[in-house]
Amino acid sequence: MLTQNNLDLLMQNIQAGKKAYIYYVASLVETREGYIEELKYKSVPEYKVVKLNLTNIENAYIELRNYKNHPEQYHIEEEECYYDIYTRYVHYYVVKNSEGPYEKDFNPRYPSNIYGYKKFLYNRGALVQDYIDPSPVKEIYTNAIQYYSKSTVEAKNLYDAGKLDWKYIYLPNGIISDGIEYSYLTSDYYVLDIENFPKVEKPLVNVKQKTPYFMTNEDAQSAIKEFNA
Repeated sequence: MLTQNNLDLLMQNIQAGKKAYIYYVASLVETREGYIEELKYKSVPEYKVVKLNLTNIENAYIELRNYKNHPEQYHIEEEECYYDIYTRYVHYYVVKNSEGPYEKDFNPRYPSNIYGYKKFLYNRGALVQDYIDPSPVKEIYTNAIQYYSKSTVEAKNLYDAGKLDWKYIYLPNGIISDGIEYSYLTSDYYVLDIENFPKVEKPLVNVKQKTPYFMTNEDAQSAIKEFNA
């Protein structure tokens, strides 16, 4: 998994113009050559570690806040899923409008899970139940900006210099929660921009939960051993 300190260090490298690499535990179904034996790898999961070039990090609440403030910049897409011959789910996902034509390189979208989604369950053609899954991205209010090993004052100075706007949202009018007035907003969720990452959506990671993304190949290999245990 990637911790908050890991992301802070990675972003330091990105902002300094250096390479920032992470390691992803990929099912062989996901890899470029995996389609050749897709049925095999679906029935007997096998993995390998892929080294990824991380190009940007953004707190997911920044995108969620934009969606709440500017819903006209988004649209809804429908997807049907079948779990057996009679049971059908229809999912409705929020998708950000494209800002321009797609280029030759793949352009992954923001993770639709950021916005929450609706789904409708049908059985033999009849609507059985509808669900609204809220966004898992919950706001965290704070007055103490934290950034790796920096003091609160140093971190605040970095924010003022535009180095931490990927992590925190400043609330110029403040906000009161549980009787306390706060000046900054963040969350535990982050969106990762990765060079040439062949997925429909950008990775969404929670720094408090296990993910298949790691700082070192050794940690990623250890995770594979856990998967196969």
